[in-house]
Amino acid sequence: MRKSADTRQSLIREALGLFLLKGYDNVSLSDIAQRVGITKPAIYFHFQNKEELADAVLDHFTLVMSEWSTERFGASPTTRELLLAFFHSLPDFAQVERILVGPEPDGIEDVYGFTDFITSAARSSPSFRVRIAEIFAATRQRLAFRIREGQEEGEVRADLDPDLTALHVHALIEGLTFLDGFGSVTSQADLVDALFAQVWKGIEA
Repeated sequence: MRKSADTRQSLIREALGLFLLKGYDNVSLSDIAQRVGITKPAIYFHFQNKEELADAVLDHFTLVMSEWSTERFGASPTTRELLLAFFHSLPDFAQVERILVGPEPDGIEDVYGFTDFITSAARSSPSFRVRIAEIFAATRQRLAFRIREGQEEGEVRADLDPDLTALHVHALIEGLTFLDGFGSVTSQADLVDALFAQVWKGIEA
């Protein structure tokens, strides 16, 4: 049973690496089986198809990012400190591959990347698209919760809609990480601090 679990984890790990390196559409189950050192039919003991394996990769991403987020943002007692931590984490969001596969992902971020993976997988699988939407929605819900807390503490303007404010911040963060793929934006510390200052100026009480 342990060997079976190890093989499943190896499949998930190698699938992630290949999806990031070659692009989801360009990876076959045979490619993944070869990397793990098993036959293609052996994959079906663990996953029925590539879409099911992509779901498992997404589960892995969710777990890793949840642990990373708890470590990075768990010690942010105020709404301002949380949002500042979010903005200071922009370089990590822009190269999320480093969180998933380590500090030196063998040029992965220069070839395809995680955004390409989820976009391509969502195009192939409506259920995968729904899961991505749910992950984004959960992020905004957590932000909105902290914004409401900030309003209750008198830290955030009471006239703001927490859900719209969370959407504003989330869209800005996602947009900046997307732009970073076409030229360094998030690595410019002065720019990141200036963006945060402008956003905070608009919502502070």
